[in-house]
Amino acid sequence: NFAAGEKDTYDHLKNKLIEYYEPHVNDSMHRHEFYNMYQEENESLDDFVNRLKTQAMKCNFKILCAPAANNNPAVYHDITDNFIKDRIIVGLHDQSTKRRIMRERELTLNDAIELARATETANKQIRQLVKPDGTRLVHTNFTQGPQKEKSTDCDSALIPLL
Repeated sequence: NFAAGEKDTYDHLKNKLIEYYEPHVNDSMHRHEFYNMYQEENESLDDFVNRLKTQAMKCNFKILCAPAANNNPAVYHDITDNFIKDRIIVGLHDQSTKRRIMRERELTLNDAIELARATETANKQIRQLVKPDGTRLVHTNFTQGPQKEKSTDCDSALIPLL
């Protein structure tokens, strides 16, 4: 549908065709997908965060602060990081990591990622130290019997090392 005066120029025709054929972006659909994202069982934190960030870019998480006026563009506040941080907390597979992050006050997205990454790394290291049957893979080297060492006291008595 053309308004009066829009049928006569190439630019008007081109803009109307682009407007007609350009796919409509549905923020609600993208946000629905974002809100339903969870970390997969064997998915690393970094992979999960990357998936969240990729989806969040499609969601238009912005708040209008000042509308466009007098040849000034509209001013928006981008709250994408807040939504990603919240989705990390809700979507994490590991419950202890969720609890750890939720105990923090005034947490930024980067803080949440760093806490979760540190916990993920520690959990991996702990799993590497434990065999599937539950026994620990700790190697110790003990010498035969207790060793004795000279004391630094005045009487120079020998004491066992603990």
